Amino acid sequence: MATLTKNKAGLFEVRATIGTRENNREIRRKFKLQREAKAFMASLELTTAQGGSMAGSRISLTDYFDQWITTYKKGKFSKSTDHWYAASLAYVRDYFGATPLSSITKMQYQEFINYLGTHKRDRTGRALAKTTVSRVNHYVRSILQDAIDAGIIATDFTRRVQITGEAGKKPEEKYLSLGDLEKVLELARKGASLRHMADYVILVQSYTGMRYEEAVGLSWDRIDFEHGSITIDRSWIYKNRVEFDNFGPLKNAAAYRTISMSAKLAAVLRQLQDEQADYFAKRSYEDRNRLVFRNADFRIINNEAANATLRGLCERAETRNVITTHGLRHTHGSILIYDGIDPLSVSKRLGHQDLQTTLSTYVHEIAEMKARDDDRISATLDKLL
Repeated sequence: MATLTKNKAGLFEVRATIGTRENNREIRRKFKLQREAKAFMASLELTTAQGGSMAGSRISLTDYFDQWITTYKKGKFSKSTDHWYAASLAYVRDYFGATPLSSITKMQYQEFINYLGTHKRDRTGRALAKTTVSRVNHYVRSILQDAIDAGIIATDFTRRVQITGEAGKKPEEKYLSLGDLEKVLELARKGASLRHMADYVILVQSYTGMRYEEAVGLSWDRIDFEHGSITIDRSWIYKNRVEFDNFGPLKNAAAYRTISMSAKLAAVLRQLQDEQADYFAKRSYEDRNRLVFRNADFRIINNEAANATLRGLCERAETRNVITTHGLRHTHGSILIYDGIDPLSVSKRLGHQDLQTTLSTYVHEIAEMKARDDDRISATLDKLL
C-alpha cells in the first residue's frame, strides 16, 4: 500500500508497504517536490523486477493509470498519442474517481464501458464512438497486466467485456472511389493558391497518403525534385497554433520514411514553390523553417480548416462519400491495394507500424482484389486443354 501526504514542514511524504502479505516491510521517503514524490510512488507501484508485491494496495484506478502513463508513455510517442492517453484517463477519472483499483469488479467495469457508449457528452451531444470506447478499453487492459504483476489485483476485470458505442463509418465509407477522387483533385487544382492553401494540402495528401501532421510538417529541403522523392521525418504540431519551430516526432518508428513522388505531384509542388517564393520575396518575408504549406498570411492552417475545404470539394463534386483529410490517406492506400500493389510496399509507404495494420485497414479492398483474381485464375485455367 502506498500513500502520499504533505506534512507540517511542507514536505511530501510517501509511505509504502511492499512484499507479500506474510512478509512485508514499510518504506518512508520525504520529498520537497510533489512530482518527485509521485515519481517515487510510480516506481513502487509499477516496478516488479525485484519481485516486490503491492498486495493490499488501495491505489485508485485513476492514480495508477496516471502514474502508468507518466512512467511508460508520456512524451515517448507522438502528441496525438499523448492526447489519446490523456483523454482516456479523463474518462476513467470522471467515472471512477478515487475508487481503489483492487475493488473494481467485472460488472462495475462493464457498466463503465456501457456508460461511455451511451452517455451523450456535453461538448458533442453524442456518446463516444465504438472505436473510441474500444481504444479506452485497450489502454485500461494494458495497465491491468502490470497491476496483476505488481500484486495489486489478481484478475483482469476487462476480460470478455462487451464494447458499446455509436457506430462509426463503415470501412468503405471512409474513402473515395478513384473516379470521385479524380473529380475532387480537379477542383483542388483549380482552387489551389496561397490564399487557398488547403487545396494544396489536399492534393499532396492524395498523392502521398501522408497523415495531416506529416504533410504540414514538410519543409522544402525534404523534397528531392531531382530524384523524385519526399523524406518524412517529423510532424507539425498544428494544434499548438505556434507558427515557428513547432516540429514534433512521428507516430512510430515505421513512420520515418522516404517515399517516391509522382510526376503530377512534382508539378503541383513546383507550382506551389514558385508561387510562394514570388509572394514572400515581394513582401521581404523569410520563413526560417522553409515550410511547404506556409500560406499568404504566413501561417499553417489547422486540420479543421482543411477538413472544411475537403468537405466542400466533395459536395461540389457530388461524391458518394464525404470524407476527412484522414480519409485521403485511406483513399490513397485503397487505390494502391486494389490496383495490385504489394501490401507490404503500401504498408511501408504509409508508414504503418506493421503489415497487419495495413491488412486489417484494407481488408475490404483485399477481399475485392481476391475475388477479381479468382476470376482471372479461373479464366486462365479454362484456357488449358
